[in-house]
Amino acid sequence: MFFLLLFFPEVQKKKKDAVPMEEAEPVEEYSYEKLVELAKAEGELVVYDTSSKIVPIGKAFQEKYGITVKATKMKNPEQVERVKREVDAGNIQVDVVGLSDGPIIVNELIPQGYLENWILRILKIESRKNFIIP
Repeated sequence: MFFLLLFFPEVQKKKKDAVPMEEAEPVEEYSYEKLVELAKAEGELVVYDTSSKIVPIGKAFQEKYGITVKATKMKNPEQVERVKREVDAGNIQVDVVGLSDGPIIVNELIPQGYLENWILRILKIESRKNFIIP
């Protein structure tokens, strides 16, 4: 199982103030163009992933969107430790993590406010119709 979780440092709340995604209100409607524009303005996308394929994927993403990608391959325990330390220190560097350890994501990192599972609301609705929990 592979999880792709997006982490937005500019809106990250303290862990104790974390709100479950189901309770969160959308800031505005999704716009692909706006997402790309904001990502370009940020200047760099930092990704941690368990697969070595993340480096060529990062290069392809960079070529397509013109956004610098800093992709790092690291094992699940390293990612978890790094994310926790970054959040706890208030010095968040990562934007995207690719973890393959579902239980730690669902039972620890999301509920404790370390990560936010970001998925388009339309995909979330479609996945529920098909009995898949995102």
